[in-house]
Amino acid sequence: MSVMYKLQTSWKYEEPVPEVTVEINKSLDYLSFCFDVKEHSDCFRQVCVKDGDPCWQDSCVEVFIQSPKLGGYFNFETNSAGVTLAEFGQSRENRHRFEPEEYTILKRHVILAPVKEHDERIHWSVKIEIPLSLLGIEYTDSVFGNLYKCASNAIHPVYLLLFPIDTPKPDYHRPEFFRKII
Repeated sequence: MSVMYKLQTSWKYEEPVPEVTVEINKSLDYLSFCFDVKEHSDCFRQVCVKDGDPCWQDSCVEVFIQSPKLGGYFNFETNSAGVTLAEFGQSRENRHRFEPEEYTILKRHVILAPVKEHDERIHWSVKIEIPLSLLGIEYTDSVFGNLYKCASNAIHPVYLLLFPIDTPKPDYHRPEFFRKII
């Protein structure tokens, strides 16, 4: 089972807007997300070097997945180097941040390391594979969530998403706006 999406913005956003596509695949064991990002060099940042670092400050892609069986949602925030911040909880507050050994169950692949193109854009791709068992999801279940692209501490901050969020400013921890992604 596979679907392809293009991320966009819900908020007033100055040019240049990055181009972000994601292919989602669901197998019997994994939910995988292959993101392809092209963004202006002022939108790009890669500083985080170890899992658990604040990846939302870097150029990163984010997967937020609802887990009805566990009573909350997961967020997986991965930068262009494959470094990930992963958490679980019912809201923005009181989230369980993954311990170092918990990251070993996630598969991450840098498909294309950041490359500067002729038009000052940085092109990079990363694939994240998350076990369905971790999410509390069966192969036959629908998957609800939202997908994001951000770079909060870039020269030109970036906030893109798959499904609109009706808030005056970017706010990704809003499970009430999650929709069926696959």
